[in-house]
Amino acid sequence: MENQNDLANYIATIAAIVGIFSAFLSYLSYRKSHKQYELNKRDRLFSSCSSNLDNSYITLTNFINKFSESSESKEKRLARDQIIYLLDSMLLEIDSSKLLNSSFKKGYGDLGMKISDITYEDNFEKIIRDIGAVKSDISHLKNILFG
Repeated sequence: MENQNDLANYIATIAAIVGIFSAFLSYLSYRKSHKQYELNKRDRLFSSCSSNLDNSYITLTNFINKFSESSESKEKRLARDQIIYLLDSMLLEIDSSKLLNSSFKKGYGDLGMKISDITYEDNFEKIIRDIGAVKSDISHLKNILFG
């Protein structure tokens, strides 16, 4: 009888050790998956910001090519709104993100104002100069993201 009791205690001790070891491995796995999730979240945000900056620049150059010498029209206003919408669609996510620093957030907001100013400009030389500044700002923002 005492032999069976010792065997039961031995089995219970082994089960407890296995349970503790299993819990420890589960905790390590959780920590690793949580770190990977945060890294993926960061990468998705940075990729999305970079893609949004590229799309905004492409849309702006298409706007300039199509509407730089035309008078104000419904089509021109819609194209202008599309450019501004591209930038504004990410603004809330950028402002609320703790992954992005304040210089990126400020630069992104300033970029929206510069692009908006370009869409209302009539002087073609000034438009070309301002597009160069916007391209430089986009490059600087990307360096902040990935640098």
